[in-house]
Amino acid sequence: MYALIIDDSRAMRRILAKIVQPLGFEIIEAENGQEGLDQLFSNDDVELVLVDWNMPVMNGLEFVKAVRADNQYATQKIIMVTTETEPSQMARALMAGVDEFVMKPFTSEILMDKMKLIGVASPLWSSAESKNHSLRACVIRLSRSRKTDAVAAGRPDATDRFTPPGWKPFLHVKEDQTSHCWRFRCRSPTRFRVD
Repeated sequence: MYALIIDDSRAMRRILAKIVQPLGFEIIEAENGQEGLDQLFSNDDVELVLVDWNMPVMNGLEFVKAVRADNQYATQKIIMVTTETEPSQMARALMAGVDEFVMKPFTSEILMDKMKLIGVASPLWSSAESKNHSLRACVIRLSRSRKTDAVAAGRPDATDRFTPPGWKPFLHVKEDQTSHCWRFRCRSPTRFRVD
């Protein structure tokens, strides 16, 4: 399983590799978006792409648009690791198909949390932890979509009502209790164990 790191800074590629490699990923590096596309298209088992925005030849936004234009890579997990913090820039990248953002500077915990949030599969994360983060991602996506719908309908004050009673922001998987996701459906009808 591969992680593709695209950044024109060799130092940043090393930092990202030191975070991702211990999680069981083999690292593929590229200095710009065009090299990144070539690497992505020539390797079948790329689980994750970490891409910078500002690069020569082809920038990160152009890379994301090119990847999303190919239906084969519609579900490719892409995290943009960048110094771009303007909300309008972030919106452009999200509309182009970026799954998550990590703002420079960052910690390894922030990057790993973002990876888990979008459902990146790592051979070294436990099965229970993966289920926990998949459920968490499902809850967050539902919450975002309902809040967006409420704001669009002119009811920004109604957004607090979408968190079901008793739900915690971070669910922890346990081996001895079983519960269903309620009030929404996750992608799979799997039963999750929560405390």
